[in-house]
Amino acid sequence: MPAGTFLPPGLTTSDVKIASGGTDNYVMTAVDGETIQGESKLTFDGSDLTVATDVGIIFSDSGQKIESDGTDLTIASGAKLNLTPTSDVHIANGTGLVIGHTAQITTTDVREFQVLGTDSADSGAVFARFQAAGGGPVLQFLKSRDPAIADGTFAIVSDNDTIGSLDFHPDDGNDFATRAAQFIARVDDGSPEENFVGMEFVWKQMPGGDSINSGALIETMSIGANGMMTYGGGISRDTGIIFDNAGTDYHIGIDQTADDFVIGKGSALGTTPIITISLADSGDPNVQAEMIKIDLPTNTTLAANTDFYKMRIGRDLITTAPSGTTPLIAQLRVDKPAITATGTVTESATVWIEGAATEATLDYALHVAGGASRFDGAISLAADHGDDGQQLTSGGDDAACDWTAASSLREYKNIGEQASPQDALETMLSTPAYHFHYKEKKGTGDSSTEYIGVMADEAPWAMHYKGSIVNPVNTLGYTVLSVQALNAKIEKLEQALGV
Repeated sequence: MPAGTFLPPGLTTSDVKIASGGTDNYVMTAVDGETIQGESKLTFDGSDLTVATDVGIIFSDSGQKIESDGTDLTIASGAKLNLTPTSDVHIANGTGLVIGHTAQITTTDVREFQVLGTDSADSGAVFARFQAAGGGPVLQFLKSRDPAIADGTFAIVSDNDTIGSLDFHPDDGNDFATRAAQFIARVDDGSPEENFVGMEFVWKQMPGGDSINSGALIETMSIGANGMMTYGGGISRDTGIIFDNAGTDYHIGIDQTADDFVIGKGSALGTTPIITISLADSGDPNVQAEMIKIDLPTNTTLAANTDFYKMRIGRDLITTAPSGTTPLIAQLRVDKPAITATGTVTESATVWIEGAATEATLDYALHVAGGASRFDGAISLAADHGDDGQQLTSGGDDAACDWTAASSLREYKNIGEQASPQDALETMLSTPAYHFHYKEKKGTGDSSTEYIGVMADEAPWAMHYKGSIVNPVNTLGYTVLSVQALNAKIEKLEQALGV
């Protein structure tokens, strides 16, 4: 029989195994090499070409093949597989695409798009844009509350809705379901509207082996729609930022043990604090509560011939004062404390200086290097710092002030012989006195008042402290002696006159 003849099923031929069954055309197997019988392996009904189960279509001898086992359709290629449609390639909802493996794996869910590999190259992805323009490739996350996919209707998102997240799943030795870290973009807007939806970024992590909130993600950091960053997640452990330097490390954060906010040196919070801010109350009345504390690390070495400051406020804070009247400009202002106490407060102070250092040649509790010091309030001194009515006197250059020179108490003096009234009178009579005004910011500081007094170089007897300061003790003593001398002269004169 010639090639191309079509025979119905059941007929035999030694040359042809193609049969026509009315409207359908079959390609069937001749089991005995002659008789065409059984199910057709390839059927064409004028519209569809049907390939029977367990039968494949092989293209040439290169290993390119399409076959079905009744469940899966397999396309095998000895080289690359090219898809060149004139429109889009669609994969139906609920079905997936797996690259690198024969099945999907399960994490917290079975994700439909998976890239699975055994190396960095075959488990990664690249998004690239090649264009002579500034834009780059884009990875977009979209969230809608519309239950239908892109049907032309829209349903606006709500506050706290997650718009997209990047999840990280380590193998925990049991499965792949442990979500140990997550980066989320979610709605931070109580009233989102068209073209305006507030967003925040959220970082979540498992805390690890310290078993704090074990097995749960903790929100460790977020940046809200208002730009405010929240750090720490409200958990009971140290939280902060470490500045890892090539030299010395520094840190800033919360020392959970002491419940303090600290700025310090090193990579562990609270070990070497420099500035500590604390609002914690121990509840123990014998324990001091310190709100701000500045510490010098114990291992700090100072360079020779170099000043050291624990805290310094720079000079050039204000370069130009505003126009008009400026009531006050100050580098540092300390407001008085507002104290509400049910018990007895022994002492309160706006500024407390514990005492002077003791390591230097000159030690001070407070050193004002220049300028005038003004006290609008009263000045109080502790016990053993003079009695009522006594005067505070300079101790001389670079010396402490004292009360000794101004005191008239007998117990403060080493007493010698009585002075001569006549010598005192002669000294005072030989001392000239002048009208004068003090020069600006000299003497009493009052340059407008006219004074009458002596000059230090002409009245050394009335001076002390290197002969430049009026000695009130001598002045009074010489005056008393002169009055006594005059009184003696008056008595002699009265006796001579018989008065």
